Amino acid sequence: MSRLLTISILVALLAVPAAFASVGGGGGGVGGQQDAQVTRSLNLVITELGPDRTLTMVDPKSEQEQIITLQDTVKLRAKSKKQFGRKQLTWDDLEEGQNVRVTFRADSGRVLQITVLPT
Repeated sequence: MSRLLTISILVALLAVPAAFASVGGGGGGVGGQQDAQVTRSLNLVITELGPDRTLTMVDPKSEQEQIITLQDTVKLRAKSKKQFGRKQLTWDDLEEGQNVRVTFRADSGRVLQITVLPT
């Protein structure tokens, strides 16, 4: 009886890591890849804050202009608490000349987050 119990405990311990690997929490399992988002980011400089929450920004390297209208779902964040005393920002915290990182979905181009970078 004790030998059977030992074998069943050993089998259970070996099966637990395999079960977690297939859940898809980042271990490359099949289940986690369905919900994965591919994101890209650009480092830009704000050149103009327009009406209706419109941002005009320029890429300092290529000098290409980007115009983005912020939706309510876009997160505004600070890279460091030292800049504003908090990480979460509002539209009123944005200023012309700030360096920002814009994170967007690669497939749709939808902006997810704008992070104000330290100067």
